[in-house]
Amino acid sequence: MTPENGLWVHRFADGYLVNRVIDTTLLETIDYVARDTFLHGLTVSPGDVVVDVGAGVGTEVLTFSRLAGPGGRVLAIEAHPETARALQRTVMLNRLRQVEVIAAAATAKECELSITDDEDHIKSQVRSDASSGAHRVPGRPLATLLRERGIERIDLVKMNIEGAELDALRGMGAALANVRQVAISCHDFLAPESAPHDWRRTFDGVRELLSDAGFELWTREADERPWVRHTWYGRRRT
Repeated sequence: MTPENGLWVHRFADGYLVNRVIDTTLLETIDYVARDTFLHGLTVSPGDVVVDVGAGVGTEVLTFSRLAGPGGRVLAIEAHPETARALQRTVMLNRLRQVEVIAAAATAKECELSITDDEDHIKSQVRSDASSGAHRVPGRPLATLLRERGIERIDLVKMNIEGAELDALRGMGAALANVRQVAISCHDFLAPESAPHDWRRTFDGVRELLSDAGFELWTREADERPWVRHTWYGRRRT
């Protein structure tokens, strides 16, 4: 691994991963975790269109792009500017021409937000107020991003955005009807028990929204990992 403009470039025999921190996890392990966490009962096939909301440094993008193949398409949306920079470098080094990186937050409407500046990108949170040391980032509805790119069919929406998932889904509008599968990570497990109305409690709201939109849903409620237990998986009812 080598440092590069504040980022760490991890070189493996089968590819690259650029991160904001040193991470010695092998790519085969990263691929296994991506499949296990976000493709439980779901599929990505050659030629598919995947929208990865909260793409981080690209740990799932590597898997999605490999499965979708050169004829597929992956929109990798990441709000934190430094994490998005690492993601873009990962995409470039791996020559993933089917992947487009979008540096923005997925929101219900056009706006400007702040995002916390945690070096561990997994913990960064989008907020509507300006926070000390936070970055200001554009908020874009997914419906707008899809329309700008002429995308109508979406085979998978994966979402992992630390409590902002309900607003992001609302921002899809009518485009949600064109989605075949979903894997939506909710973050109720981050909310303190003493705060029943904490903004990160989205599990029930996401279920209701997706069910009303025509998805058959399931969870892994017996899994001991809280972030897995609080993920909704779904496919469109036929």
